[in-house]
Amino acid sequence: VSSNCWDAIGATWYGYTTLWINRADAPMERLGIQPTRVGHSLRDVLEFF
Repeated sequence: VSSNCWDAIGATWYGYTTLWINRADAPMERLGIQPTRVGHSLRDVLEFF
């Protein structure tokens, strides 16, 4: 779980299941891979687990 897209993407690339908390509705980083899930608040963490 991270509020930084690049951080979640790095963990996804390494094999972890990830959740990016995108509170600011920022664009997805263009790194060739995406986080497992994207949420918009910490409430989404409850659904993630």
